[in-house]
Amino acid sequence: MKFMRAVLWVMLGGAFIGFASTFAMESSFESRAQTVQVVRIDKTHHNPFGPVTIDVGDPIKVILDDQAAFLKNKTGTGLPMVDEDYIKRHGDAALQLKTMQSVVGLARVGCVLSLIAAGAGLVLITRFQVPATGD
Repeated sequence: MKFMRAVLWVMLGGAFIGFASTFAMESSFESRAQTVQVVRIDKTHHNPFGPVTIDVGDPIKVILDDQAAFLKNKTGTGLPMVDEDYIKRHGDAALQLKTMQSVVGLARVGCVLSLIAAGAGLVLITRFQVPATGD
């Protein structure tokens, strides 16, 4: 019974630390995120002022640490451009902020469920404790 109580306390502490750390993780990722326009370089046309680009989708908020993926030019609205071909060639994945926020939300749900399960287990062990026999 003491072992089970110790396991539940460890589970409770781990779930609390995990829940608290999700806020730090989310804040860290949000501070590194930036809105970019993913583009494909059109190799059939040449421009003396820089590469001719084709937008791939709408601008998105991403976390991308590889600075070589960024083109020197910016879009007409001032957004940095990211080369889609470079990302595919190097296997780098730009982590979308929405994806990270969804994963952090799921981690928080898991931590809360663990907190509830460990708390309920501790209550049940304490409340329905079998008295020790005196043999």
